[in-house]
Amino acid sequence: HAIQPTIIDINLKVDLFPEERTANIEGEYILFNNHKKFIKEVYVNLNDWNLSNLNPMELDRTFTKKLHADEFGFRIFELNHILQPGDTMTMSFKYDIIANGFSENQPKNEIVENGTCLVLSSFISRNFPVIGYNVNNELLRDKYRKEFDLPDKADAPKISEANRSLAIFDVSRPNYEGVISTSSDQTVISGGRLINQWQEDNRNYFHFKTDTIIENEIAILSGRYEVAREQYKDINVEVYYYYKHNYNITSILDGLKDSYDYGNKYFSEYPYKDLRIVEIPDYMTEGAARHFPTTFIWVESEGFITRYEESDIDIVYGIAAHENAHHWWGGIVTPAFAEGAFMLTETMAQYVMATLTDKKFGKKIGRDYRKREMVSYLRRRKHDTEGEKSLLESSVRQSYLGYKKSTVTMYALQDYIGEDSVGKALGRIVEKYGFRLDTFALASDLIDEFYKVTPDSLKYLVDDLFLNITLYENKINGASYRKVKDDQYIIDLEVETIKYYADSAGNQTEAALHDYIYVALMDEEGENWYYQKHLFTENISTVQIMTDQIPVQAGIDPYLVLIDREMDNNVCEVKKADDSLVSLLLKLPVKAIVQQSATD
Repeated sequence: HAIQPTIIDINLKVDLFPEERTANIEGEYILFNNHKKFIKEVYVNLNDWNLSNLNPMELDRTFTKKLHADEFGFRIFELNHILQPGDTMTMSFKYDIIANGFSENQPKNEIVENGTCLVLSSFISRNFPVIGYNVNNELLRDKYRKEFDLPDKADAPKISEANRSLAIFDVSRPNYEGVISTSSDQTVISGGRLINQWQEDNRNYFHFKTDTIIENEIAILSGRYEVAREQYKDINVEVYYYYKHNYNITSILDGLKDSYDYGNKYFSEYPYKDLRIVEIPDYMTEGAARHFPTTFIWVESEGFITRYEESDIDIVYGIAAHENAHHWWGGIVTPAFAEGAFMLTETMAQYVMATLTDKKFGKKIGRDYRKREMVSYLRRRKHDTEGEKSLLESSVRQSYLGYKKSTVTMYALQDYIGEDSVGKALGRIVEKYGFRLDTFALASDLIDEFYKVTPDSLKYLVDDLFLNITLYENKINGASYRKVKDDQYIIDLEVETIKYYADSAGNQTEAALHDYIYVALMDEEGENWYYQKHLFTENISTVQIMTDQIPVQAGIDPYLVLIDREMDNNVCEVKKADDSLVSLLLKLPVKAIVQQSATD
């Protein structure tokens, strides 16, 4: 983590020739020393093996090339005149990308006849230079590292040892301008605003420019697209897609617009004027869907040709909402290089996705979706060879925590303390750490904000959801009703509830119980007309509820708000109590059958 300059301006000239699968690239970065110390060496990553006609990189000051490891394209430039704090310098580059035939590995599939996708990124140096040490070039698997006498791959630092001035990746906040040309029958999409387009020498030209700073994540795309375009409030919303793949366009647009509204309401004002999705071919290697400022890419099989049943979650809508949420979580707010970083990216995107899905498609579909996420989490935790960690301490390699578990835990938090309270906490994180380069957010900052909006009686829940690995065993052993007078019934529920804390080895220890858990009376369809949280302090309890109707079913946490080891014993049929059972209940101590206190 030697200090390195940050990119404050990106200027590109790119000529794409899709039919020939080639590209001519010229570019210029303005590098700024935003540190308090001078910089003597600049690290530059650019994959030589992916390029042709590579001209020597140039700086606007003299330097010596101290190292050039061409296998990975890692260079060290030693400056003859140091870059002082607050100073800038210019770096320029020029080369071609030419795809000839095919290779055994590392195919050049970013330039294709229809659906080209070049990526400028803070951690991918295949198409454009990356400044600084690129941790993504390290060997990840320990068995391979041993072959080179390297130590095991270290986890991110513990939160208590983290350096807030280091981001999880080398982020910059540049302005961007690009002039990109392509074939006469194709359209180019890139970051920022399209400020001009024209034809020249039977080629199409597009001029993009940002009107505010972005992160250094930019896609350059070219294809023969259909486009669905809509002016929504203050932004231009667009979806670019292959003409035969129009099945889910409405869902995609709805997901974008709803997440735009949600982010504006709870996080901060959306900082751009454009919001786009571009379909890319299935064989691209940039991920199923990936966020870039103003624009994100989405492979065809993961959304554009996805089929879903009307009775199930519209996953296409959900992914669109998730990816747009990354404009705030991962984009505007970048986590520090520390454990738990997923909480400030994927956990938040999953929260937006699950919340909006619940609102749009109804609680039943939302419950079914969260149950599947819980099942997946419980299954995958058993096979985690690294050892499960709490969300606060999780590794970015434990994706099932950042996605599956996060869906469940964030829903539980907003269910217990309220959506507005969660939104208030998240908004303060964005306000404090948005677009920062000097200091970055930690997962513990998020926890601190959650504490501030959580009543004292429920602060244990924040610990259980994020600081501990918490599992419940909630079970109903029986439920009965008895008539006490006209239109008045007492419903008796015999329930068991046990809370466990697990460690990374999977050992589970029973925890003290002082927890609020839902109790429900329901109809034959499983819809409740009594649904309240009750305080449980004993493993075995009798809950007594006075009501004016006879329920068909009763349950404890029937919709699985809390993570439950066994999900199929939370609900049972309500039967009429026989006289002998009633007599027995009447002889029990009063405290055994008194109705539990429900929270508001």
